[in-house]
Amino acid sequence: MDELKIVKVEEEVKQVFEPLKAKDENLNPSLIKLQWLAERARKVERIKRELEAGTYQVDSTLLAKALLNITDE
Repeated sequence: MDELKIVKVEEEVKQVFEPLKAKDENLNPSLIKLQWLAERARKVERIKRELEAGTYQVDSTLLAKALLNITDE
């Protein structure tokens, strides 16, 4: 995995972890990361199935934001 992808994954983990950490100071960061990775794996598998079935549709707003490197704050 190249460094840019690692940074992207770390940013996504922070986006998930920080709001949860603010709600509960006793949350285990490793558990949160594992939950995020599991959700990511499920999403990848869902997209693969939809691609194979020919039913996958891209959200054009999310695609445009990704191409322009725009993040929702």
